[in-house]
Amino acid sequence: MLSNYSGMTPKLKKGLEDIGFIFDKSDHQKVKYYGDDRYTIVYASTPSDKGHGGKNNANITMKRAF
Repeated sequence: MLSNYSGMTPKLKKGLEDIGFIFDKSDHQKVKYYGDDRYTIVYASTPSDKGHGGKNNANITMKRAF
């Protein structure tokens, strides 16, 4: 789901919400796994590194939430 991340889309947002992520009401794409502050992840709205940005996001998500 995050491996080719090039920005937060409605489909990706719904997919993350379906597996337990809750989006913060801020300008950034800040999510918490089941609302727990210990598992907060911030995604770039428009990542500059399209080659590695998605892989980095996926890796951070897996380490923090799972």
